[in-house]
Amino acid sequence: MQDRRFDGVIKHVDKNNGYAFIENSETRRVFDRDIFVDIKLLPPSADRKGDDISFELMVGRRGFPEASNCK
Repeated sequence: MQDRRFDGVIKHVDKNNGYAFIENSETRRVFDRDIFVDIKLLPPSADRKGDDISFELMVGRRGFPEASNCK
């Protein structure tokens, strides 16, 4: 699943704690979870629940998938 882009929708945003979760059916089937993203990596136009987002995957510091290169 590396070296590809995925399209998803922002499912949850926690601006106070600086993170969000992205919903994507393909990544959900593989990882059985939504994709975490640091809110600083989101483009200014995608900062609310329901916004469309394009992203790549990376392994996060806890070993779980995280979004990177968000557009």
